[in-house]
Amino acid sequence: MKDIAVYRHPSNYAHEHGELELYRASQKANLACKEAIEAAIRENYRDNCLNTDAVKPVIAQFGQERIIYVLANTVQQKDWDGRISSDNKAWAKSIPIFENPDAWGTDRNCFFVVNSHPGLTDLFVTRARKEIAEHSKEQRPSVHELLKKQPERNSLKISANFRSDDEIDSDAGVSGDTIRNYISLTQLVPELQQMVDEKKIALTPAYQLAALKPEEQALLAGFSVSSYDLLDVTPRSHQAEWEKRN
Repeated sequence: MKDIAVYRHPSNYAHEHGELELYRASQKANLACKEAIEAAIRENYRDNCLNTDAVKPVIAQFGQERIIYVLANTVQQKDWDGRISSDNKAWAKSIPIFENPDAWGTDRNCFFVVNSHPGLTDLFVTRARKEIAEHSKEQRPSVHELLKKQPERNSLKISANFRSDDEIDSDAGVSGDTIRNYISLTQLVPELQQMVDEKKIALTPAYQLAALKPEEQALLAGFSVSSYDLLDVTPRSHQAEWEKRN
């Protein structure tokens, strides 16, 4: 099931474009995913508590994209239900899902709505979102790994003030602006670079810190602070640039 692509278009689109086979395979996987979620909730609910590991087997079987699609559709279809949190409703609305009416006007998307208790479904959605977000965060490469993605042939051009980082964005897999931001992180003192790699400092304040003089960076590195603390002590971009020039 994990290898079946999520088909997002309605049946009439699939029919017009000769993609009914893809549509049907995806619909079948959606239904299976819905049933797997219901089983996971049923089997992991004990003593008024949903086991924290309830989500992982479903993600492993169907993949992140499928479970997001099925859960978002479920919440959208139950938008009237006050037992589902406003936060999860707002999240679900951010996921594009086309209406898929049949000949009688019934939305076929109702067939893969999770029919567990709405409160438990809401809890499962929250757990799934957290699990997927944490997994994505773990996959984020370190500063050094990001810099290694650049072809070495471009380093000389960049140092010569050419804008070739825009030209090689497709090779590196990121935009020119992103490449320039990554390069700026090499201006950080080692202590701050390590804090970025350990996710103690977020990328946005790290870019601002890179504009400071080394001695100013060293001073900040002496503090044991999180990226949230740095929001109070890190200069804004224009201030950092002004201090760098002066």
